[in-house]
Amino acid sequence: MKKSYISKLFFLLFSFLLFTVCFSYCCRKPESCHYKVTIINNSDSIVSYSRLTWFGDNQVALTSYKAISPHDSIEYALASPRDCIEDLMVDENFPSTNLTLFILPDEHPFIITNLDSLDITYNILKIIDLCEYGADSLNKTNYIVYYP
Repeated sequence: MKKSYISKLFFLLFSFLLFTVCFSYCCRKPESCHYKVTIINNSDSIVSYSRLTWFGDNQVALTSYKAISPHDSIEYALASPRDCIEDLMVDENFPSTNLTLFILPDEHPFIITNLDSLDITYNILKIIDLCEYGADSLNKTNYIVYYP
């Protein structure tokens, strides 16, 4: 009888903790947590957006994700739905380069280079650093960024 009581108590405690964790991750207010940005291409040419990929000690490349047609937009998820860009911006353990987008011409090579010569190796049209924009500015534009 006592064993059954302890089992039920343990189950209730575990269920309460699980509910609390799920509630804190799953039930955030959508307006206060963003995990994607919308990139709008206001130019007359096709561009692509890329992110920095590290290949060891100071070796990097810009990996292409998807082209954006002229005067079109695309949504890009920078974080998982359970992570907020707002939280990642202030997380000291999260590299700020993970919140930086590079706008490139549609056709560009895949070249591993060092970080110092990145702008020479690639024809970078625009660098969109979300940390530099800041959460307040991004909230004002509803997490929409523009090229050019």
